[in-house]
Amino acid sequence: MELVNKSDLTIKQNNVFLSYPLKIKNGYSDNKFKVLAEGNKLNIKPKQKVKLTAFLPYKGTNKEVLAIDEPDVKCIGYWNKLADYHQFSFGGSLKRE
Repeated sequence: MELVNKSDLTIKQNNVFLSYPLKIKNGYSDNKFKVLAEGNKLNIKPKQKVKLTAFLPYKGTNKEVLAIDEPDVKCIGYWNKLADYHQFSFGGSLKRE
């Protein structure tokens, strides 16, 4: 996947995580098993793109309970400086179409 800094600020540090949601009776639930993507960088400048890779194994698990076609992504990072006030996060589904 590709992380693009579409802001006018520098992303000082970031971590991107991927997981498969768990199928439950009324929809989906967050999966506590997450994989940290490789390729996260420090000091991502405005408009800069960073390629990230992650391998989400599901061998040995019950695939019936995992939403394999709808992995979740979550990014946690900091704008301009490593301080609580500058922390951001976003996430959502990477549903394939």
